Amino acid sequence: MRLELQGLRLAYPGAGLATISDLDLVAEKGSLTALLGPSGSGKTTVMKLIAGHLSPDAGDIRLGDRSLLGLPPEKRRVAMVFQDPLLFPHLTLAGNVGFGLRLRGLPPARIAADVEAMLARVQLAGLGDRRPHQLSGGQQQRAALARALVLRPDLLLLDEPSVGVDPLSRRSPALTRASATRCAA
Repeated sequence: MRLELQGLRLAYPGAGLATISDLDLVAEKGSLTALLGPSGSGKTTVMKLIAGHLSPDAGDIRLGDRSLLGLPPEKRRVAMVFQDPLLFPHLTLAGNVGFGLRLRGLPPARIAADVEAMLARVQLAGLGDRRPHQLSGGQQQRAALARALVLRPDLLLLDEPSVGVDPLSRRSPALTRASATRCAA
């Protein structure tokens, strides 16, 4: 789906200056769009606005033919993977990956099948019973990617998701295909 940001503006209270000021952006369906800039320039803030974790002071965020403003994050069909995997420590790997599917009310058998397939896709097959503290940093980041991809979002936002992934995994064809498949959705 086409993503369009129109006149997006956000000023954090007390910051004095606008963090995001009159941002216009169009990303066509199937495209890969990168936000580049120095640390603190607002890249993550823009993604949080799109995902619904922040609300803009002005402007519009459109995905396809609908505005996302006023929709809570869980209704946007947008998934975001942060630098830090943000896994629930009390859940297993399978529980973390299937969390969003459970919130959607899918049948347990469907959740189990989708989780198993996604874990295989990100090269974590057979590790579903482990807790996050039992996984390497790279495995945790792949789990966060799997948790986002299993939801089949209309839009996938990646905030430096490969920072914690070892160099060999970053170049893995299976992982590249797993993320590219959903970016093009």
